[in-house]
Amino acid sequence: MERVIMKQTKSSKQRAKEHRERKKQYIQILEDKVKNLEKENLSLKQQLKQQKNKEEQTKEEDKSATSLKIAGQSCIYRYNSSLHEYEDYYFNTLAKKILLDPAQVRYSEIEQAAEKICDYGDKRREYLKNTFKDFLDNIMNPEMKTIAAACKNLSLSEAKRRSKLKKRTRKYLKKLDAPNPTDFLFSGSFRPKVSDFFENSGKKILRYFKSMKQLINKLVEIRNQIFNLQTESKEFLESPEIMAYTKEDASSIFKLYFELKDTKMITSHHLWDIPIKEHSKEKYEEGELTE
Repeated sequence: MERVIMKQTKSSKQRAKEHRERKKQYIQILEDKVKNLEKENLSLKQQLKQQKNKEEQTKEEDKSATSLKIAGQSCIYRYNSSLHEYEDYYFNTLAKKILLDPAQVRYSEIEQAAEKICDYGDKRREYLKNTFKDFLDNIMNPEMKTIAAACKNLSLSEAKRRSKLKKRTRKYLKKLDAPNPTDFLFSGSFRPKVSDFFENSGKKILRYFKSMKQLINKLVEIRNQIFNLQTESKEFLESPEIMAYTKEDASSIFKLYFELKDTKMITSHHLWDIPIKEHSKEKYEEGELTE
């Protein structure tokens, strides 16, 4: 009898132990599930955050692109509107009137309209000046303009010397209310160190700025020569010999214009013998221009 009781007691202990083991395993399984769910939840939150950031970035890019497009259209309209309105009147409205019935068009009307769209006219020169300024303003991005302003008229040796200024000098420069670009660039506020930058790449960047300056000055000089040529030709183009055209002459010119306007004959490439650059080529050869 005693043996049976001991056997039963031992069996109960075994069952209790097994129960505890099962309970421990079950709790471990639950804890693992909780950890996995927490990880999954965290991952989903991160994905959601990334998706929201991506959507916000896309919205900002779309907004920026729209703003740039509107600004670009506004710029083009501001420059083109007056000039192209006069050209449209002269080469469409007035031209069709002359071709249809020359007798209904007065000479003074032709002369006034031609004066508006002449090479030296105010509207054409305003358009050329504005578009040329836009071209110059956009040759470099703002970051490179900033570095160029800070390096203006500096030699490589001077740039290296300034980039190795003592700490007390840098502290002084930081206290300046309105430091000039050169002082600020060499104030030690940038990382990697400016001295390392000019030691490794200073020669190339200064040569780039120098070459760009020379080309831009040459470009401005050529632009001014074109304007001066137009001004000098004004007296000749307004001489009685040139202006003594008839309505029949105007009609002939308009007819020829309508025949040529949609052909390559009056394009810049054909008129001035400018080689066409292929779109697949990254670099321009001398004198090339994209079509």
